[in-house]
Amino acid sequence: MTITQTLFAAPARAETTRPARWRGVAIGAAAVAAGTALGLLRQPGAGALDTIWAEDGGIFLAEAVRQGPFDALVTSYAGYFHFVPRLMAAIATLFPAGAASTVLALQAALAVSLLAVLVYVASGSHLTGTLSRVLVSAVVVVVPVAQGDVLNSIANFHWYGLYALFWMLIWTPSGPAGRTVAVAVTFLVATSDIIAVVFVPLALWRAFHRPGPDSEHSPSLTAGRDRQGIALAGGLGVGLLIQFAGLLSGSSERDLSPDPVLAVSGFLLRAVPAPLIGERWLGDDVDARWLALAALAWLVVGAAFLIAYTRRTRPAWTLAVVAGLHAAALYMLPVLLTGIATPATRWRPRCSWSPPWWHCSGRPARGSRCTR
Repeated sequence: MTITQTLFAAPARAETTRPARWRGVAIGAAAVAAGTALGLLRQPGAGALDTIWAEDGGIFLAEAVRQGPFDALVTSYAGYFHFVPRLMAAIATLFPAGAASTVLALQAALAVSLLAVLVYVASGSHLTGTLSRVLVSAVVVVVPVAQGDVLNSIANFHWYGLYALFWMLIWTPSGPAGRTVAVAVTFLVATSDIIAVVFVPLALWRAFHRPGPDSEHSPSLTAGRDRQGIALAGGLGVGLLIQFAGLLSGSSERDLSPDPVLAVSGFLLRAVPAPLIGERWLGDDVDARWLALAALAWLVVGAAFLIAYTRRTRPAWTLAVVAGLHAAALYMLPVLLTGIATPATRWRPRCSWSPPWWHCSGRPARGSRCTR
């Protein structure tokens, strides 16, 4: 198979019987409920249902009340539009003011769990084992455990959305419902974070690649183009056009202070070590202890690649490399342009780092079904 065929794999064979379909729906619903409950229950302090995070209340909810839901929806914040958080804030205005914290927290936790289940479904074309699919999807829910400020906050929807966007762009759904969901999620993420521009090359590659000999197994491939890929690129493109129109019209502003050194050093010392060691264990200051833990994290990554390289596993190299490049880009591009590496920015690549890590650790050369 070519690289293109490997990356944009044909749909996994779906269960066709009605009981099997309903069983899958029931399992998915249970997973969403469990993930939502986990997100709400593990938050320390006052508790998720009694907490409104800074931008959630001071920006999104306040402006939805003051300006009205529609005007707030087209209002920029921090240099770009936030369609999904604004939409969630608009929904919260339909409830009594005293219920705002509960409604916002429920929506945030539910959105994260839905994205996790969506990633599980989308990974089916690339991963043959249930365990590996659970690992790449559950990371959406469990990664923030070492960093408190992304829990149950609608303002942070885009961090999770960017990870899901990667899977949407390499997913080939077998039915119209899946194809519609993939395009819708792509558009919503693009209208919620301008950094989705990182995925433009991948979307164009998907849209305009020429099918190989196996393309007859995917009904969306025709004459050198992928209809689903074109729809995904269109959703991404329209969303980004809205973002850049805001910048060009002056309704969005963003100060730029390029710092390539901070971008590279931050990725090496923070973005990769943090999800493996834990941000709280690393601490706040880059000192000898931090450097030692960062070195340990990179040794773990190196060991995984070495095991894969020596053929002790059967890793999905194409998927691992492409995911790793996008993980690096998601962190380095905004830091490169702005010269700022906030804690939230450091969270960007953590979910995206999961695919290269897992696919390079791969499955044993014989017997296991963890990866494709």
